[in-house]
Amino acid sequence: MDKRRKPAIREPRPHLTMEEMRSYLTSLREIESVTGIRYIKLHVTAKMIIGIREASGKEFTINLDDLFHAYNECLRFTSPEVKKYIFMGHSPAVALLRRLQNRQPFDTESFHEEEKK
Repeated sequence: MDKRRKPAIREPRPHLTMEEMRSYLTSLREIESVTGIRYIKLHVTAKMIIGIREASGKEFTINLDDLFHAYNECLRFTSPEVKKYIFMGHSPAVALLRRLQNRQPFDTESFHEEEKK
């Protein structure tokens, strides 16, 4: 076995359904990558999340099915790993996946308590 390779250990992440992912992404307006690149004017359509890279003004689109697949299949949320699932727009996808990974699980009990008030 190649000793230079990292072991295939999957980073922990909360369970997520497609509906939960869509709901969470809909609430985001901007994100920032680990390297400080800002992506702004995020909005979700039926099948895509669309935004703009602030520095260049270029638009990116990421297919939500591909993003969901990457969330469930990637071992780690790094550019080389995410590129296997999302060809174009993998850099903002990494930032989105890390936000999804670090989000607080949805607490349905508190939500229903707030709804009653």
